[in-house]
Amino acid sequence: MSRWERVLLYVGLVVGGLLILRMAGQYEDLSGQHSDLLDRLRSPQPGYSVPTFTNQTIDGAPVRLGEREEGRQLVFFFTTTCEFCLASLPAWREITDASARRYAGVEVVGVALDADGPVKEYRDRHDLTFPITTFPKEKLSQLYRAGSVPLVTLLDETGRVLYSRLGVLERRAAIDSVLTAIGEPSPVGQPAGE
Repeated sequence: MSRWERVLLYVGLVVGGLLILRMAGQYEDLSGQHSDLLDRLRSPQPGYSVPTFTNQTIDGAPVRLGEREEGRQLVFFFTTTCEFCLASLPAWREITDASARRYAGVEVVGVALDADGPVKEYRDRHDLTFPITTFPKEKLSQLYRAGSVPLVTLLDETGRVLYSRLGVLERRAAIDSVLTAIGEPSPVGQPAGE
């Protein structure tokens, strides 16, 4: 092999390596964008409107989600088998207590993605005091984008999402972010989050 052939081979290897590195970077960027898109599809985003439905709590009292005459609804979606939901219960109790003390007109509701029987046992075992309902139809959980739990969603009186947080509530920053969202004024004339 001549000297020029070796130089060309070396240059080709360097250029090929640089192209591979560039493609790896682009793949990483696309992978991150894909993850962000999936997150947006899994949980409701600010400005998204959820459907209104009326159901009963596990104790038989009427409850209406997605629309109120006035005030906001803070909804906690969970399952009785989710370890992250269980780990979030102390924070959820704190959020529930703080919202009742600080913010008039905020209704706190739990929505279990389980059947009523296990939910009643779970509520009693963990001494939960907020009203809890279930989705009467599986399609509603899809429309609320509540397939992944624990999920906290703050709704305005029209059922528009003002705030949503997917994941365990253990850290102070997570708790404070929910409480801050409850206390923020609703944007007037524009979708939430803008």
